[in-house]
Parts: sequence; C-alpha cells; structure tokens
Amino acid sequence: MRRTGAMSISGRVTAMMLTGWIVLSAWAGPVRAEDEVRKITIHTLAAQMKYDTESFSVNPGQKVELTLVNDDEMPHNIALLLPDAADANGVKFAMEKIWTLGDKGLDLNWLPPNEARILAALPLIDPHTQKTLTFTAPKETGKYPFICTLPGHAMMMNGTMEVGGGSGGLGSLHYDYYKGDFKTLPDFSKLTPTGSGQINDGLIDFGVAPVPHEYALRFTGTFATPAAGAYDFYLACDDGARVIVDGKTIVEEDGIHPSTKLSSGRVKLAKGDHTVVVEYFENQGERGLYVAYAQPKGPRTALSKWLHPSHGGSNTATKNEFVGIPIEPAHGEAVMYREFIAGLSPRGIGVGYPGGVNIGFDADECNMRMVWQGAFMDAKRHWTGRGVGFQPPSGYGVVNVNSGAPLAVLEKDEANWPASKDATHEPTPGYRFKGYVLDAHRYPTFKYVFGGVSVEDTAQPGGDAAKGTASLTRIMKLTSDASVDRLFVRVADCDKIEPTPDGAYMLDGQMRLRVEGVTPTLRHVGRGDELIAPVSVGGKAVELRFTYDWPAFHAHVHGKH
Repeated sequence: MRRTGAMSISGRVTAMMLTGWIVLSAWAGPVRAEDEVRKITIHTLAAQMKYDTESFSVNPGQKVELTLVNDDEMPHNIALLLPDAADANGVKFAMEKIWTLGDKGLDLNWLPPNEARILAALPLIDPHTQKTLTFTAPKETGKYPFICTLPGHAMMMNGTMEVGGGSGGLGSLHYDYYKGDFKTLPDFSKLTPTGSGQINDGLIDFGVAPVPHEYALRFTGTFATPAAGAYDFYLACDDGARVIVDGKTIVEEDGIHPSTKLSSGRVKLAKGDHTVVVEYFENQGERGLYVAYAQPKGPRTALSKWLHPSHGGSNTATKNEFVGIPIEPAHGEAVMYREFIAGLSPRGIGVGYPGGVNIGFDADECNMRMVWQGAFMDAKRHWTGRGVGFQPPSGYGVVNVNSGAPLAVLEKDEANWPASKDATHEPTPGYRFKGYVLDAHRYPTFKYVFGGVSVEDTAQPGGDAAKGTASLTRIMKLTSDASVDRLFVRVADCDKIEPTPDGAYMLDGQMRLRVEGVTPTLRHVGRGDELIAPVSVGGKAVELRFTYDWPAFHAHVHGKH
C-alpha cells in the first residue's frame, strides 16, 4: 500500500489552497466573537471502512472545528459537500467527479480542485494521525453530506452534517457527575457532585462519567427554538432519566430497565433560548441515553451522542461497550466464531479468513448468508458479563448474498422459492446439517444433505481487503446416486441484482458475482431479486463456483481502474 508522508501532504495542501475551495481552513463568512465554536471529533473505525459518526448538527453560520482521527491502517480523508437532491449521500459525486481521476487522484489527495460542490475538506490523513478542519457552517439550512473520497470508500464512509436552527446541540452544556448505587432518579438538589465539566460539542454524553456503572449525571444547557410552537422531546434510557424544559418535566422513564422503549412529551415554547436539564442514572448492565426533539410531524434531531435505533444511528458514544476482544485470523489460518451473530439464526457460524474477507454461514438453513470485508468479529459482548444479544460483524461492506435454502425442488420455473425460517429459527425442512471439517489452513467445509443430494460447501479467499483486491470463491460440490428432477440452486438473493456487460452480476451495488457451473436466471420477486439455476445431479459429482469481489475497491489506494 502506498502511503503519503506528512511533508508531501503539506506541500499539496499549500498548492490547493490557491484553488476554488480551501483545504484545512474554509471560511463562509465573518464569525461573531460571541458565537460558540462547535467542536466535532470523528474517528475512522479500524478495518471497518466506516466513520464512527453518521451525523452531526450545527447552527447556520456557526464556526465549526472538525477533527478527523484516523485509527485505521490505511489513509482516509473527509470532504463536506453542498446538498444535491439527486445525490443525497454524495456517492454519485464521488463516482463521477473523483474516482475518475485515475493516476492523478493520489497526488491530489483524491480532492479535485475547483469542484464547486466541495464545501470544505481535509486531505489524506496517514494511519494513526489526525488533523483539524476549521470552517463556518453555511447560512442555508439543510443536510450536507460528508464522504471519504478515496475510490470505493464513500459507499460506506459517508454521513450528514445537518444545518438548521436549534440543531447544533445544547448551548453552554454543563454536566455534574455523582457516584452512587442508584436504583431510581435521586433528588439532585440534595447531592454534592463528585465531578463537573463542560461538553464542547453540545451533545449529551454519558461517556463523561469516569466509571461504567453506579453513577448519576445531570446535564444543563440552553436550547434555541427557531420559532414559537409545539416541540416534542424524545427519551430512551438505560437506566432511568428525565427531560426538564424551563423547570417543567416533559418526559420521564425512571427505574432500572433497558433502552428499548422510546417515550415522548410535548411542550409549547416561545421563540428564543430555553433551559434544558437532563437527569440520568446508570446502575449495572448496558448503558443508553438518547434525547432528541422535533416539531410535530417533523424529523427528529438528536441532542445526545448515543442514538436510539429508531433514530437510525450507530450508538457511537458507546462503541466501546461491546468492543475490546477482537477476533482475527492469524498465521495464515481461518478463525471461527460460534456465538450469536446478527443476521444469522442462533446456529450461525462466522468464519474470518486471511486477507480480510469473512462469511456468515447459517447451519439452520445450510447456506452462506453473509459476506463482508475488513475486521471479523468482536467477542466482548459474549465473553464478558452475561453475554446476551447478537453481535454484528466488525467489518464493512456486509452483503446478504443469500437466505433460506440453497437448494429446492420447484414444480415449475416460475414457482416461488421456499420461504426462509428466519422468524422461527427452525431448521429448513428436508435438510440435515452434518457439521464441518477443517483443512490444513483451518478453512471449514460445511456438509449437509438435501433429500438424496449430499453437499460439501466451502469458501476460498483471495487477495487482500487492505489493498482493495479481496475476493471469495464459494465452491459447492453436489453428489447423488440418483437423478433429482427439477432441482434448482439459488445463487443469490438480494434487494437488487444487476447484470453486467461481462456476464457477471452486481449485488446491491457493492459486490460483483461471477457464476460457473450453472446458467442462472434473474427473477424479480416481491422482496427483491434472486438468481436461480437448474442443476443436474445423479451418478457423478457436480461442482458449482460462485466468486465474489468488490470492483469499486480495486483502485482505492492506487487509483487504477
């Protein structure tokens, strides 16, 4: 992997500051001395091709200091773009205006000069370094996408800066911390804080507590309403919390409980500043504190770092809650994970291969359901405490390539594929899982039987995800003493499958699939698209090969297309 040194990056930045947009320091106009600076820190997640922040909010014309911390092993950058209704996340812009730079891209930090849509940007940041971008937010309200511009990265590394009145978090946000074994919300007026401090980015964050459990927090800040009217305040918490506006409790969820419930309360507010107090306590177990507001029937804006799943967030403030025991392949051998995995039944089996490509195999359905790149799994959720819940893959680019049974007998070509047993987690009828065997590299071959057909199902990795060359070949060997009439294999089952001119298929716009051994037919079904193909068995082994790769990443460092 080619890496850019700090000196060469600095030289390029100096040159680019003379062009149409400014790197490292972008100003949209004068900033009043009394304006509060909005400080945002975004991390890149190691081997996951993601930012740890999906969205942040600022006020119109507010001065912003955005720090990008690169915790990954490859360079990354960040570019904020002007809105475009036809390209809300900025990926189309990256594909058409940036990734086409080819060999010139790296020398330009994958930031083409004189691109009117680039509001502000940081150049490439080397692994384990950080840089800060200072700019003034636009005065026009709206959603401004931000992306990593290296080829392929924007598909996963993107987010939104929301510019809107009152959306820049809470002003003058102060917190008080109280140590204690609380079972309900205490009377904070009778307590003496153990510690206190300010939160510069304006977002409520229980991560300011120096201990993970047995404490309470009281946050106090100001909330600026852009107009008079009714406002809904939302709350989800683990354990108890309440939201108080101008001295009145608007919504409360007391006691020890998980954060599954989302509660709300409505209050009429005049235009201008209002005092917001959020009181919270954490006893044991998981943590969660989500606070948001919205005008009736309007979109919610978070006032906290921790985001409830209903908000579509990633709970970045608690990213260390179940992170800390990473499992990765080593010494050229695969590694397996047989705990509960998100996206699979309780009999799911994760396999991490050398080179940063991974699969999720479902033993209930006898099928390879997921493929992803980068980091494999983190065992902290299951190897500490009570070990409850399903752990999602740690990497990036997760594609659900298939679901339900891999083989089926269809009475006619247009017949529906047998329904998946996802809801009941029952073994697929007609199948018997027979375990797996490991080769010299500890690559598993899964064995199962469907009717009179015996299947050996294995995967062979290729390339290196860190270099953008990863691939995976799934090999299915079918044997049967007798022929089976109208036997079909489902090659893929995704939301969207698109044929390519070279005879391959794009799965959900991310992954390319090449098929050998059968000729598939693309069918559009109610839930999405699927590829199925007839298979002739009887008397001799039949071998099917399905090869997956990620063409958008093949140029992500070298700029080759």
